[in-house]
Amino acid sequence: GRDVEGTIGGSPGINGGGAAMGRGQFLTGAPGAEGEGVTIKYGETTDDVIYEIFNRSENKVAGLFRREINNETLVGDDVDGFVHVSQNSLVFQIGPNEGQLRRISVDSINPEELSKGIENNSNFRSLAEIDVLDAEAAQDTLLLVDQAIDDVSTMRGNLGSFQRNALEANLHSLRVSKENLTASESMLADTDMAQEMSSLVKNQILLSSGTAMLAQANQVPQSVLQLLNSNG
Repeated sequence: GRDVEGTIGGSPGINGGGAAMGRGQFLTGAPGAEGEGVTIKYGETTDDVIYEIFNRSENKVAGLFRREINNETLVGDDVDGFVHVSQNSLVFQIGPNEGQLRRISVDSINPEELSKGIENNSNFRSLAEIDVLDAEAAQDTLLLVDQAIDDVSTMRGNLGSFQRNALEANLHSLRVSKENLTASESMLADTDMAQEMSSLVKNQILLSSGTAMLAQANQVPQSVLQLLNSNG
């Protein structure tokens, strides 16, 4: 049979239409490819289309369903379709609350995955197949190399944008929050110090007042004794 063809995430490059690799009835996205949106098509040119019937409980193909292209004859029961998508993007928790997530994915930069889908007279299917054995091949090689440079530059731009707009922006916010928290703790600590200073001053005043009163109380008998001595 033919390999299934399709796109995942609409990213161009593989099978002439998308960042996805078709092997039999399975469509697999390239490592790091976006998983938002799936388009699958069949390229068979026979008189009918054959679908595999998937048995969910046993996780295997249980039979075949045949449909004529003209839709006039249907053989078999209705079939439910299943698409299994695996998201390979990296997930970052950028906030304290649930759901505050940012995702980023990076396409594969292996030579076999770069510059796919570029029309050329040498029939190079990817950057891994280029050669410069003749003038035409060298010219086609330049086309694929230019496309690979553009692809890698786009990836770098996406990574830089994610770093600046997601990571660095949130890092700055965290630093500001930390500074505010430290300032608040300092204000609370200063408030406690002021209270302790007030208590210390109050105790010093009470101590000074008690000492003065005791001194005055001791002076009274001395004054009386001096009066008695002077009269005698």
